[in-house]
Amino acid sequence: LSRKDQAEIKMKMYAEGRKRLADLQAQISDGGSTMADLNEFGRLNRENSTGSWWQQLTPDKQMFRSDGSMQMAAIQSRLAPKQRETGSGSSTDTDVRMFLRGLPSTENYGSTNKGIREDFEGNYKRAIEKANAMQAHLDQFGNLTDFDSRWAQRSSGGQAQPASSANMRFNVKTGKLEAVK
Repeated sequence: LSRKDQAEIKMKMYAEGRKRLADLQAQISDGGSTMADLNEFGRLNRENSTGSWWQQLTPDKQMFRSDGSMQMAAIQSRLAPKQRETGSGSSTDTDVRMFLRGLPSTENYGSTNKGIREDFEGNYKRAIEKANAMQAHLDQFGNLTDFDSRWAQRSSGGQAQPASSANMRFNVKTGKLEAVK
């Protein structure tokens, strides 16, 4: 290849890397508002008990709920639509129920809500760490050609990962690993 062709390939690979990094940073940004809502839910949950049989029987009955309980329900309602992958079409009632079960709720015991919040926080922090590592790799090498395999090895503590893991990424919004398209 000519120098000009090599330069064009390098520029294209750099631009692809920048796009991928920007996508991850956008997911992290969206995850930041979700994390703030989850932390507020946790604060309210420490002040208002959840998970009782009464709360399970009357989840949306405002007259039977405290202000804190209703604020937690509002947070859950605000977070539920964020669980659906953007552009994935309409959601069925079954999808919505599944999304709601993955969020903190007044119907769950406080320890369950805390676990959900801590899982999201761990995934959120790992996504930030990955974005920082991706930026450093892009700055050093000018592309992300072998970033996924290096990240997988780093994330596993130096142990080899199955080949398919290099084609996966964490989606901060959904809290799931997804295939890289």
